[in-house]
Amino acid sequence: MKSDTVMADGTEEAHLTADGRPMPGSYYDGSEIACVAPTRSGTAMSRLEIKLKETEQELEYERQSRQDDKHSQNTALVNLQSKLNHVEKSLEAEQDKHQQTKFNLVEKEKEASHHLQLKLDAVGELNRFLRGNQVSNQSTDREIVEKAMMLRVNIRDFAIHYFQDSIKEARIQPEESESLNKYLRIPQHYLNNAIYDPRMRVRLVRAFMWAYLCDHIFGCFRWALKDAGAVFHKMCGLLEDLRDEKENADPEGIRKYQTWKANTTNLLIETMRLDKETADMDRQEFIEQKVKRISKILRPLRSSSLQDYQNGLESVIAQSLELDGGDQ
Repeated sequence: MKSDTVMADGTEEAHLTADGRPMPGSYYDGSEIACVAPTRSGTAMSRLEIKLKETEQELEYERQSRQDDKHSQNTALVNLQSKLNHVEKSLEAEQDKHQQTKFNLVEKEKEASHHLQLKLDAVGELNRFLRGNQVSNQSTDREIVEKAMMLRVNIRDFAIHYFQDSIKEARIQPEESESLNKYLRIPQHYLNNAIYDPRMRVRLVRAFMWAYLCDHIFGCFRWALKDAGAVFHKMCGLLEDLRDEKENADPEGIRKYQTWKANTTNLLIETMRLDKETADMDRQEFIEQKVKRISKILRPLRSSSLQDYQNGLESVIAQSLELDGGDQ
């Protein structure tokens, strides 16, 4: 069947199906297909191009998302590393402070031991001066050393027994640590850190006890009658200051001064024996006063019961009086 439509060139248009093919029985010369086929192919290509662009956009979005995630991860890693470095530096600083505190405490113990040795040397020298003067009540060097060692052990046991347990940080007030450091004389921030370490606290207490005894008992005639001991201590201080001001002091004069000091000390001892009851009362009163004073300073550091603590402290003070004055 031929088409009723006539083309511009005189040919007849072929009847085509919906997909562009000529209907059966229709006439065509192939030119119509040539014109229709490119139109269908162009539509398919446009769809592919659109799909390709969409795919490229999705890929670009995924790539950008991965880059953003990677950047976020890198930023987080940098922050974590910065925090880690800060923590490590803080830890190193604390370790340095801890080591410095330990070093200062060791030095303080050495200083206390040195002062004790000077005391023992002075007593030994005094004994050598007095051997030819028939002075009674004097202790031998060996007896003094034995008493000093016993006192050292007693102070160590006292510190371990009453100050080794853990304490709460809230118990320590700034003014209390300052009162303690009046005798220790170490940097305040080192002391504040060491207080909460049980082992360091024991060493602090031991160093404090020796410093306190050196300041308030040794060489102060506290074992004598209250008024007599105070007067004699003041007199000896004045005379020794006068002696120290003389660069070329007469050795014989020094020997006579030491002899006078020893003889007067023995007179004090003999006087105490005349009124032993009063002497014992003065001695006990002095011990109780020192127990209260030391207890106030060490109160935040201890963890034992009050009665046991006071008994231990009384023993230390009584033993130090015995070392300083001998058996009265």
